[in-house]
Amino acid sequence: SSGINAEYGYDLSRKTFCLLALSSCSRVDDLVNLSAVDPVLHQEADTSITRIDLARLKPPKQQRKGRLEPISFYASSISPCPVVTLLKYLKETSSNRGQHSNLFLTSTTPYRPIAKQTGSRWLLSSMSDAGVDTRIFKAHSSCGAAASSKVSKGVPLSVLLNSGRWRRASTLKKFYLRNSPAVRAATADDDNQL
Repeated sequence: SSGINAEYGYDLSRKTFCLLALSSCSRVDDLVNLSAVDPVLHQEADTSITRIDLARLKPPKQQRKGRLEPISFYASSISPCPVVTLLKYLKETSSNRGQHSNLFLTSTTPYRPIAKQTGSRWLLSSMSDAGVDTRIFKAHSSCGAAASSKVSKGVPLSVLLNSGRWRRASTLKKFYLRNSPAVRAATADDDNQL
């Protein structure tokens, strides 16, 4: 096997990880424990949005019982698209998977599932490259950035609560939503629910 295409390698792994974190409100732990086995690709008839669902290999920390729900990633008309990038990553890493079912693998031999620390490092590196002060903002800050972006784009609070697995809107608003005019305006109607 020739390994990950030299044109992509570490950069494609890091880019995919970062795009999935920012497009889904997923925590690092959730992304590290995604399966590359049998991704489900959807075409939504009424909205034309392409979605890919990936199974979890283990339950998230907050889940005590029940079925393991997949994490859904939606296509975007803005480049780079998380779904297109994910499909490219799956193709480029397919020959390196061996017996590993984890989505994210190290980008050098021997190819093995990444640790949570590697995922955090990839996010921090991407944030630093984008000009974010990583002395202030850490890998978990991507959850708040993703949530704030979704709210300012009109995603209903109930959908956001479900995607980020937040139990209460007050927790989401207090700890994750950025204090910006767009977010304040988008959540003004929800204040009476909090």
